[in-house]
Amino acid sequence: MQILVEAAIGAAKHTNRKLKLPERTDAASSIIQLLENQPIVDVTAKEMKGAVDMRNAIVHDYLNLDWELIQEVISAGKYLKLEQFVRHCCQLLLRD
Repeated sequence: MQILVEAAIGAAKHTNRKLKLPERTDAASSIIQLLENQPIVDVTAKEMKGAVDMRNAIVHDYLNLDWELIQEVISAGKYLKLEQFVRHCCQLLLRD
């Protein structure tokens, strides 16, 4: 999940730059800005913010992780929304 979130952050920042949107310094803002300008069906800003928050917990607060929440994210396939977001960014980045 950490790598998928980091891919989403990087993809959002690159896509925002290509679309000439203002540069955001924090990860969640970059993703939210892109979603506001290029919405994706079934992917919400709240979900993506939650993914960034989970990534931050995994990286910085790993001794206090909510393992039930992680199990739910994996079992329900919620992490697939990250993949969908990155694919959307790739499509936008590969446009002429």
